[in-house]
Amino acid sequence: MKNAILPCAVLALLLAAALWSARSVETEVAACCAALETASAAAQRGDWPQAETALSRVRAQWAARRARYHLVTAHDALDAADALFAEAASHASERDRGAFLASLAALTTHLRAISARQQLSLRSVL
Repeated sequence: MKNAILPCAVLALLLAAALWSARSVETEVAACCAALETASAAAQRGDWPQAETALSRVRAQWAARRARYHLVTAHDALDAADALFAEAASHASERDRGAFLASLAALTTHLRAISARQQLSLRSVL
């Protein structure tokens, strides 16, 4: 029985870390998506400076957390998110409302998919 304590403690610690990581990614992605909604609303009003500012804030937050995300998610998913950020910024600088809104929608969907992949479920384990 004494021999099982250490392995069980390690497994419990790993489970706690996985749950914490999934929850923090979910919280951070939700904040990013809310800020992207702000950028979308600003673009719909034609307030491009506010839209660009909101997008650049989200992009900076994403970049600050990217190193940690490399530990918990696929690199190609992160690269795709970076490409979508760049695409949205390009459309914002061109003041192309339709393309900008489409890019934001694609980016929001992609970020939510990254978050969903981190959630602990039978499907994600298998």
